[in-house]
Amino acid sequence: MFVSSISGSIIVALFFFHSEAAISINSIKDQALTKIAFGSCNRHNADQPVWDGVLKFNPQLWVWLGDIVYADTQTLFPAYWIPTPLDKVVEKFNIQKEKPGYKKLLDTCPVAGHWDDHDFNNNNGGKEYDGKKDMQKILLNFLDEPKDSPRWNHEGLYGSYTFGPQGKRIKLIMLDNRYFRDYPVYNGEGDMLGEAQWNWFENEIKTSDAQINIITNGIQVLPADKPIQEKWSNFPVTRERFFNALRTSNASGVILWSGDIHYAEILGNTCAGLRNPLYEVTASGMTHSCGNGLTKPVCRFALDNFFVSKYQLTDFYEFFNFGSLEVDWNSTPVTVKLQVRNSGGDVVREQILKLDEKYEVLSSHCNAENSIPFWVTMPQDYFRVIVLVILIGIIYSIIRCSYSCCCKNSKPVEDSRKKRL
Repeated sequence: MFVSSISGSIIVALFFFHSEAAISINSIKDQALTKIAFGSCNRHNADQPVWDGVLKFNPQLWVWLGDIVYADTQTLFPAYWIPTPLDKVVEKFNIQKEKPGYKKLLDTCPVAGHWDDHDFNNNNGGKEYDGKKDMQKILLNFLDEPKDSPRWNHEGLYGSYTFGPQGKRIKLIMLDNRYFRDYPVYNGEGDMLGEAQWNWFENEIKTSDAQINIITNGIQVLPADKPIQEKWSNFPVTRERFFNALRTSNASGVILWSGDIHYAEILGNTCAGLRNPLYEVTASGMTHSCGNGLTKPVCRFALDNFFVSKYQLTDFYEFFNFGSLEVDWNSTPVTVKLQVRNSGGDVVREQILKLDEKYEVLSSHCNAENSIPFWVTMPQDYFRVIVLVILIGIIYSIIRCSYSCCCKNSKPVEDSRKKRL
């Protein structure tokens, strides 16, 4: 395979990055952070208007939630992508690093992050992708990951950072939902994180002394009642183990961030058995979103009729967006604003979290996953096969119809020739 033709050392040599100019994430470890921004689904070769809004918000930290660039290559068939040769992948990351808005951001704050599938160079991919080790080096270079980071020394992009003094501490736990992921099957067997990452995560959340624990990954965790899209509920055993880890840890202020779906929303579960309601902010669509481009005419109809989750707290925001978090450490209790912002930096969706404040458990959340139709739980690739079969059937029908019509029209001509003879 082409991946093996380029060694990791050559890839690193090919990669051009501004490590001398980037602000190290280690430089803010002692700061009590009050403003963090995050986003996903960003085409390296498209206009990127969202950076104006991000710079206006002026975060102390930016976090990538995946699809930083679209490293893989789209085929002629819709939604089918193939891995790109790694030298071309490097070029795509270089293009993103040179985007004017992103360069301005790098001059103002450090960056953290992880991949999802497209910047993993394998759409909807997992552990079967042979190029994952080299892709890990490419992405860590792009992120200007400190050379003493453990993320250089283990397989997978999972990692964590802790910011701020005791009492005003935020822990950022970044999960890798690609490197170790089994292929999803309909019976729900298989794992997404791999045992090494599981052991690491369970220890990270159990031993955390942070007041706010932000857990990020590329795809949505809470909703099990959405069709087609990738989601944690495609791996129900993995998802339940994750929730159990949160419950047994008794961690404070657990918040989930995710991307992938090309629109934004805020979800919540008051039935998770945690110290606070479990909120999830999905910020997706920095350069292409459901409400922009070719999908605009059908976007809102599809969202309102097929993608409303029982965990949903805010309306969808289907246009260019990014997410933000604001913390008021001086309020009692500590107040956290979970936000979705538009490309101009204005808040368009918001949920308030007050740490350790009593909350009402909603029966709608406790019963949210009862009687979910079987087709909603099907992995995304099953839908692709169905769509492929339907398209082949349509093409076959068109060809057959055209042939039949052609033959039917030719008969009168043949008959008239016979009569003349």
